[in-house]
Amino acid sequence: MYKKIENKNNKVLKITRYLTGTIIVILGLFLFMTSFLKISEPLITLQQFEKIAVGEEYSQIEEEIGTGETLQEVNVDNYTIKRVVWYKNGIAGPCIILTFKDNIVISKENIGL
Repeated sequence: MYKKIENKNNKVLKITRYLTGTIIVILGLFLFMTSFLKISEPLITLQQFEKIAVGEEYSQIEEEIGTGETLQEVNVDNYTIKRVVWYKNGIAGPCIILTFKDNIVISKENIGL
């Protein structure tokens, strides 16, 4: 009878250790993944978007709001068309998309700012 209780306690102890280890691993992964999210302050605001004018150079935009993520770049004849996105919080969601022809803004889009 003593061995049966001991065996049950061992099984419970093993299960408890397994669940505790699993929870720690999941929590660690969650903390690791969320550490990459940049949600403290907006990287791009509506006011910054409104200041951007068609005809501005890419270098001016980079000075004002930083470097964006190139979505597409195409060389056609003697010019280059490039679409670049800047996310509001550095992650997918609200953003602006600027289209450049030879590094000059030719169009701008505001999505959800």
